[in-house]
Amino acid sequence: MFLKEKKFAVVAVGALILVALGVYGGLFLSRSNVWQTGESGYTVVYLVSGDMYFGKLSGFPRPHLTDVWYMERGVSPENQPQLGVTSFKSAVWGPKDVLYLNPKNILWQTELSEESPLIQAIAQKRAAQ
Repeated sequence: MFLKEKKFAVVAVGALILVALGVYGGLFLSRSNVWQTGESGYTVVYLVSGDMYFGKLSGFPRPHLTDVWYMERGVSPENQPQLGVTSFKSAVWGPKDVLYLNPKNILWQTELSEESPLIQAIAQKRAAQ
């Protein structure tokens, strides 16, 4: 009888340790600064393809941006080069407003400050919509 109780205790302790490690790992990943956004809530992500996207970055369950924007080049009526921001969901193919990222393809990322001209341009675009 004592042997069965000992096996049960070992299994129970092992299960508790596994649960504790899982909870700790989940908390560590969710609080990691790797996939967090800054004061403005927006992060710039630069990919190996040369594409640059702006949005609210999250790392769970895998890195992704929501409220996604990208830079668009154009030419003014005076034939001068122009840069503007465009919402990802307004692209021709009609994507949802979420962009899942392969972490291996991210060269760098940085948080945008509240004073960023890009944040101001996004606010102006939203006001115009």
